[in-house]
Amino acid sequence: MSYPWLPLEIHVYILRQLEPSLHSNASVKTLVDCSQTNSLLRSAAILPDIWEPHYRVRYSHSEPQHEAMRREKYGSDFRLMYAERYRLDQEALEHLESMMVQPQRRHTLARRVAHDMSFDVWRILELQTQAPIPRCFLYDDLEDDDPNANVPPHAITRIFWAKAMLGTIARRNAIRTWGRLKRGEEDVSFEEALSGLSAFFCVSPHHITSELDIMGSLCRVYLSKGRWPIDTSVRDEVEDAIMRICEFMRNFGFRAADPGRFHNLFNHFPHCVLNTHKVTLPMSLIWLFVSISRRLGLDAAPVDFPRRVLAHVAVTGSERGILVDVYGSDQRAVLSVEEDIPRMLAASGFDPRQVDMHAIPIDPSPTKPMLLRASRNIGSSFHIMTQDEFDEMAQTDYENASYAALCADLILMNNGRALTHLVDPEWPARLDVGPVLMDSIVPLLSSINGSILETRCKQILSEDEVRAPQYRSTAPRGVKYFCGMFFTHITYGYTACIVGWEPTCMASEEWISRMGVDHLSGGRHQAFYRVITLTGSPRYVAEQNIVPMQPTPPYLARSFFLKHQTMGMYFEDADMVEGRRGRMLLSRELSLKYPEDDEMGARWVEMGRIDYTTEVTSEDIN
Repeated sequence: MSYPWLPLEIHVYILRQLEPSLHSNASVKTLVDCSQTNSLLRSAAILPDIWEPHYRVRYSHSEPQHEAMRREKYGSDFRLMYAERYRLDQEALEHLESMMVQPQRRHTLARRVAHDMSFDVWRILELQTQAPIPRCFLYDDLEDDDPNANVPPHAITRIFWAKAMLGTIARRNAIRTWGRLKRGEEDVSFEEALSGLSAFFCVSPHHITSELDIMGSLCRVYLSKGRWPIDTSVRDEVEDAIMRICEFMRNFGFRAADPGRFHNLFNHFPHCVLNTHKVTLPMSLIWLFVSISRRLGLDAAPVDFPRRVLAHVAVTGSERGILVDVYGSDQRAVLSVEEDIPRMLAASGFDPRQVDMHAIPIDPSPTKPMLLRASRNIGSSFHIMTQDEFDEMAQTDYENASYAALCADLILMNNGRALTHLVDPEWPARLDVGPVLMDSIVPLLSSINGSILETRCKQILSEDEVRAPQYRSTAPRGVKYFCGMFFTHITYGYTACIVGWEPTCMASEEWISRMGVDHLSGGRHQAFYRVITLTGSPRYVAEQNIVPMQPTPPYLARSFFLKHQTMGMYFEDADMVEGRRGRMLLSRELSLKYPEDDEMGARWVEMGRIDYTTEVTSEDIN
């Protein structure tokens, strides 16, 4: 070659400097471009070890069985493996796009993604949830962070369905893990079982494991300043390690919550405990202690002790382990069975003289009763929370926490009351119907409960297959209002947003009777509206009880979005200006279901017209 090309080694060195990135494909695109330039650059750009860091950063999640098959198929060639995962990413995005606009295919596609792809496509779905969103939905202090952020089309709706799919993948994994517990399999760890609770908040177990690995590494460094490594056959060394682990946790902010804060709902969920709720419950502190200790080589396990969960750490070669009170570790971490256990029982209201001490659990507990105890603790929090606390909580958080507790109780105990909630017509099953409820939970239940849940799932699937458009212009008595309109209830005064309607009341006869619908002046034959409220659950409201908000305060778009993540299912943006009428802009799905509502909403915002024939002024409404 006459041109003085650089040696191959120099090209390889240069390409190794490309920064791997989760959020940008610029480095990968450079490698691809180089591979298409000439044979010399191609030789450098296709080297598997150059692709490895890009693969590991982008694809930190995977289905273990699928990943093993890919490694075998491609001989651990990370370039070819990257290409295979990229193809899966594009397929998942195509399915996501179809879910957004084709509700009749949504459950079929959700099953395909959950069963066939699962954690292989976690990262690409997660990236969709991190897209910029319209300014009207941002917190006040974030509005000017990036005024030039490029908001992709349909961002809010895509974020909603991507997050819904992530939740389905995570929950399916958690249910399958809990199913192994139900079948008596002993390989489900305490850490793994309780991490499953966070799956109901769309959190990947890989994220939690990664955070725990970091905590374990930091604690190892902390302990290495003293006796290290630990000789687990020497009781004094094990006790010293226990106290130093508890000290490490306290130094990192993991401390005992005041009893008045026990009922904080987020104290029960590992992803919150690791980040925002470090001052937390005995159960959560024990979960973290056990997880860290086992990473350091200690044989630690929870103890299902009355009132306060403890930990047990084995001493190699000894039948007598060590009891640990992590919650009270600032006073005494290592407990004496003879002195401290009777004291703790007395403090909990038990008379040690009347208690059979041999019946008190001080040995390692199996995982199943610990998960059941954790789920029932969640239920206890709901009973203790005040109405103000409920009102401040996002509706989605309430639903997620309830869902976690109900599923654990239903699977482990076949609890019929838990099943009643899941088959309620108002329960927001969404994409979980096929992959989670029908395919994963039903097989774990008794034949009666399984049949009840399966019947409900089939009903939802059949309803979603047939969704005829609703035309207001053909309604016998007319439909006055439209999807995306904010209003106040004429009797109860709450603020709500319309997300659907029917030309007449379509509720059950029992509901119609209970709510006194036939006593309304418009009765059951007036239009009824499906709405979401700023302070509570979805409602079904008669037309005569609706008073449109005009002017419409722009902050409502943000407030509703923060309270109800489901706003992303119905709407994409807002048309709201201070001092004027305003509305939410419909998602493509809602536009297809109510084809005339967008025009009606635009007309009302512009001119105050709320039906096709009547011009209405503020005096007419107020």
